Amino acid sequence: MKRYTYFLFGFVPLMFFPVWLGAADVSAEVDSLIAGCIDATFMGEYDKAHSICDRLEELVDGSLAPFYRSAVLAGEMIDFEDTLGLGWFFYESQRCIERAQAKIKAGNHAADDYFHMGSTLAYQALFLGHQGQYWKAYKAALKSRKALERCLELDSTYVDALVGLGNFQYWMSKKLDVLNWLPVLRDEKEDGIAQLEYVMKTGARSKYLAISSLANIRLDQGEYMEALQLARLGKAKYPGSRVFLWQEGAAAFHLGLFTISNRIYEALLASVTSYDRNNHHNELSCYISMVVGYWRLKKYSTCIDLARTALELPLTDEIRNRKKKTIAAIKVHLEFAEQKIAQNR
Repeated sequence: MKRYTYFLFGFVPLMFFPVWLGAADVSAEVDSLIAGCIDATFMGEYDKAHSICDRLEELVDGSLAPFYRSAVLAGEMIDFEDTLGLGWFFYESQRCIERAQAKIKAGNHAADDYFHMGSTLAYQALFLGHQGQYWKAYKAALKSRKALERCLELDSTYVDALVGLGNFQYWMSKKLDVLNWLPVLRDEKEDGIAQLEYVMKTGARSKYLAISSLANIRLDQGEYMEALQLARLGKAKYPGSRVFLWQEGAAAFHLGLFTISNRIYEALLASVTSYDRNNHHNELSCYISMVVGYWRLKKYSTCIDLARTALELPLTDEIRNRKKKTIAAIKVHLEFAEQKIAQNR
């Protein structure tokens, strides 16, 4: 399962990807563009998403356009397991925050600006944590929560903010489990789940963000059948989306449904090797799952072929270091499979 787990949160792609429900003063064209941007990002069509962001820049002032741009950039980096757009992301995210703050300081306390700022700060926390800047990440995460809560104070119907807040509540409490006995800290995991379940039932555009978030949480909790059902619900809306394929594959794998999980990881392997921006990180994630899956199915020859292919990938030192446990596990299963083949001769 490809998942970002850092100092503050456990992330899946697009966990905080914004869904905007449409304010009265914005045109139907902008509303349609935003819906298209969300769909394109879920499907991994990033060039299309960026083209939509270009158009939003032409049509709308304020924090909205840089907000969506930074969200697309974050989604790309999470999906591709790289940081190639990191400089551009921090530029756009800071531009979003500064524009939102300028409007707020001018006395325009709009829920949209607090939502844009809060969601963007959540992404900043993710990437700051990835860089090892944990104190900055922690402060950004707290600011994110405060902004999202202020958004809801201004507009209690702002469903999108509940997605970000629900994720925050679950994953922050998860990280602080060892300290939840302290009277000043309250375990908010169930509160976060309740927020996401509420959003899922609303039928709003953010429904599929909530579904993806809940699937990731159920995987974390070991509730694999529910995770599988949630991932398939998302995949029905977005066929071929890597967001839901990763979750479906992980759930099926943990349930011991290896014929199914192998088929899903084969689809993911075809998908991740089809783009130029492939650093082989995600390939290795696919290969280890299939190597283990075919081992468990006692298809040792296939296991050997996949393991050898994985070990021949031209990895950079960075990827080799990040995936050293995966590589070690592939080598172990290769050795076991070769021993089984030799015993059966």
